[in-house]
Amino acid sequence: MKRLLAMIICVVMAVSLLAGCGSTSAPATTTTAPAAPAADAEPAAEPVVKDETRSYSIADEYEPWVWEVAVNNENFRKAIFCGINRATTLYVATGDETLADVYLQNTVTPAGLAVDDNGVDYVDNAAFAELNAKDFFDAAAAVSYRDAAMAELSAQGVSFPVKVLVRYNPTVNNWEEQCTLLEQQLEAVLNADGTQFVDVIVVAGPTEGFLGAVRRSSDYMLMLCNWGADYADPETFSEPFYQAKSDTSPNGYNRGGRYAYFAYSVSDGMASSDTVLEYFDLVEAAMAITDDTNARYDAFAKAEAYMIEHALVIPYGTEVADYVASRLNPFEGQYAGFGISNARYKGQHLLDNFMSMEEYSAAAEGQAITSYTDTDNDTYRVLYSGELTTINYLTTGNSNEHAIGANVIDSLVEYDCNGEILPSLATEWTYDADTLTWTFKLRDDASWVDTKGNVVAAVTANDFVSAAKYVLDPAMGSSTANIIYDVIANAEEYFNYMTYLQNAEAGVVDEDGTTYTVDEEGNVTVTPAEGEAAVYAPVSFEEVGVKAVDDTTLQYTLKKEVPYFVSMMTYVTYLPAYGPQLEELGTKFATSADTMYYCGAYYISDYQPQVKLVLSKNTTNWDAEKVYIETINRIFNAEASTIGAEMAKRGEIDYTSLSADIVDAWLADPATANMVSMERPASDFAYYYCFNFNVGALDETFYRP
Repeated sequence: MKRLLAMIICVVMAVSLLAGCGSTSAPATTTTAPAAPAADAEPAAEPVVKDETRSYSIADEYEPWVWEVAVNNENFRKAIFCGINRATTLYVATGDETLADVYLQNTVTPAGLAVDDNGVDYVDNAAFAELNAKDFFDAAAAVSYRDAAMAELSAQGVSFPVKVLVRYNPTVNNWEEQCTLLEQQLEAVLNADGTQFVDVIVVAGPTEGFLGAVRRSSDYMLMLCNWGADYADPETFSEPFYQAKSDTSPNGYNRGGRYAYFAYSVSDGMASSDTVLEYFDLVEAAMAITDDTNARYDAFAKAEAYMIEHALVIPYGTEVADYVASRLNPFEGQYAGFGISNARYKGQHLLDNFMSMEEYSAAAEGQAITSYTDTDNDTYRVLYSGELTTINYLTTGNSNEHAIGANVIDSLVEYDCNGEILPSLATEWTYDADTLTWTFKLRDDASWVDTKGNVVAAVTANDFVSAAKYVLDPAMGSSTANIIYDVIANAEEYFNYMTYLQNAEAGVVDEDGTTYTVDEEGNVTVTPAEGEAAVYAPVSFEEVGVKAVDDTTLQYTLKKEVPYFVSMMTYVTYLPAYGPQLEELGTKFATSADTMYYCGAYYISDYQPQVKLVLSKNTTNWDAEKVYIETINRIFNAEASTIGAEMAKRGEIDYTSLSADIVDAWLADPATANMVSMERPASDFAYYYCFNFNVGALDETFYRP
């Protein structure tokens, strides 16, 4: 793989260097690059220097004060935009030229997530026509944007080269190689002819806590980021970037900022502020359309295209489907482009042998696979190398941990193998547009079982209410509470009040000097170090729009029209939990297999951290006849990624991913050729390069999921 990478780098550098001589491969639609400003443009009177009164989220050695000015220059961003040959970096991840082309995309929202009333996929919307016709990589255009940016930024006091800190997680396969290639590409194209425009610096992040240490702490300048859909609507892919206006947040915005922190360019009065505000306005216009799917999708496509055209973000590709050796048919199980359906084993049979590429292709075309084992005690064995930090599905934001909750807890609705919605714990549902209220009627034959599969109690509507209250209690530490309080009436007010109350009771003093006090009536006073204090009256959970009308009638009252609300019901935040157990255990809920109950297709019968986690079929489940695999045996092995292939060969496990460097050898070997297949391509995950617009230390009250 390293030799392959070096060859790719050499080719890219050779092509890129030709751009300086006016020769480059023309993309399908060329980018219109600006003419560079006059060479004698008036230089800035003062150079950009560090503001000693500010703290920065990025180390001084990378000169974040210079980056802050540079990233707010559109020509600077477009130079980088056109200087990345995404097909070659994707090739590092796929090891296959054809697959690299398949997974490359020119939109942030992935194909397959949303289809309008005319059957048109959202990514084929007319607003994307020009973008979809392009190969973003255009070395000649990149150089033109570079020259324009250098003239403009020099006049603002920027000195070159601008340092570009690129971060990666060393535990993720091929990420370092992709970043190395990115560095080679950008410097070859943008520093051509001896010009010193950028100094791309690739730095590894921590092996543990990467999300918090890098992304959430805003400790990067350019990074490959990703986002997974939470529901069936393009609005979900605006969430990493859009930030709603707020009177209480320090920078005037309190939602979004998952990655790029666009709003900081507005609050700091930077050059991109008008562009960012226009994007925000376009998103808000799209969000306001709730009764016309086609018009709504048109509006979101217009907003997304605007964001890409102005290089606020660089689309990259969808999640690459792994080559695998697997005894499961990936087209048989539940499927949806969001939520937890794809992680479920319900509905899947265990094949007699590992699936071949021939069988995979047939299954992808809808043909039935009949070579299933017919034993009464099927066990599916799979390795895992990253130990779970929790099995508490109500608090985790980790997709690997969601996969456990998905199999042991049923949701109100579920999806079939074609992505069609089906009843699950709810048998029917209705919506009252006048009151913004959804009413779900629950089945009366669903039960909670313990870690031995013994029935404990019936599942009732109150179990959904108790779970929502738990998630909205900041003391429980849920990282997905926003999935509820973004849409449910009074949920955000309750969550904020509980947060302030918790701070007051704990005597918290924020880094900026803000204090919290509570009086006998429960009113919380929030007093900033400077400015006026604000008083927050008590908000009872009874005011939140989640109600159990009776044991089998559940109601959600929304804060706004949410046309995709039912699809959100497959997200972990809306799963139930046995109410009395939650109240009894609090933060100790789901800290072990026997501190939670189960109502799904399986229950956890054995969990020994760093040894194994066993899921056993829940024979009392209301839909147990559609659960074909009796036992899921997850076996811990820190070396799973390197020994999995050999264990699969020996028949010791039933699934393993196959790294790109061994697939060809397996396909060429008669003993393993029929053991190679692929995962089902996903439509719920997208990758894109993010520019970081905030290099100042984040305020603790700023929402950062």
